[in-house]
Amino acid sequence: MRKSQLRTGMVVKLKNGGLYRVLLDTPAGDLFVNGDGHMELHNFNDDLCNQNSSTFNIMEIHSGDHAYQFRSTRLVGYDCIAKRDTRPSITLANGKKIQISQESYDNIVHSI
Repeated sequence: MRKSQLRTGMVVKLKNGGLYRVLLDTPAGDLFVNGDGHMELHNFNDDLCNQNSSTFNIMEIHSGDHAYQFRSTRLVGYDCIAKRDTRPSITLANGKKIQISQESYDNIVHSI
């Protein structure tokens, strides 16, 4: 998932479950907005991780094709176009980071 994938009108889902509408190139800058407030896109890295708290990391990007969908951030009729991979990862002795299944991760942790 990258910032470059975002388009005005899309809805993003945060790690904390919050849903925000994407608004790009507004007079106030690039924003995520919902009925409770807003967040500024410049507070996110290119991989859509929040620079201040992982609670606000973007986990999913949803896109819709109909004007009625702009009335709310509910995901009715939206397609999930990108989803963050949440599989655990380990770092090898050579510094390379690899992703593994949850079962393999649990086995490694329990064997330590």
